[in-house]
Amino acid sequence: QENFHVRYFAYELIATDANAEFAQGHYDRACRRYEEALGIFRYYEATSADWQEKGIDDDKLRHVDTIGDTPEEKEMIREIKLSCYQNISACSIKTKSFDEAVLACGEVLKLEPSNLQALYRRARATALPINAGVPEL
Repeated sequence: QENFHVRYFAYELIATDANAEFAQGHYDRACRRYEEALGIFRYYEATSADWQEKGIDDDKLRHVDTIGDTPEEKEMIREIKLSCYQNISACSIKTKSFDEAVLACGEVLKLEPSNLQALYRRARATALPINAGVPEL
């Protein structure tokens, strides 16, 4: 429920850390950090007041997908979501989590249907398990 600038600052900190993990070849950790960065703007919230005592009931979760209030915020959040999903797909391919890569590419394509990078990565994630023995060029 924080204002956009506070959320954006938190996103930048986490994304910077994720980028460093990716650069060091820690793709699984980078993927989790990109997911955490995405979670600043898209997450699930427990609606039951007593969830801490009784646990989280899946039927009492609310999906929160922040889109922004101004045109500038909306575009920045859209770009953040695109970047996070694209990075998740890249990490997932590196860790051979092909189903996760396909799902992340699908989210990119919901936001930007003609995104060539997402189309390419989705094709790779679909084809790589089939061609697992073929050397990468």
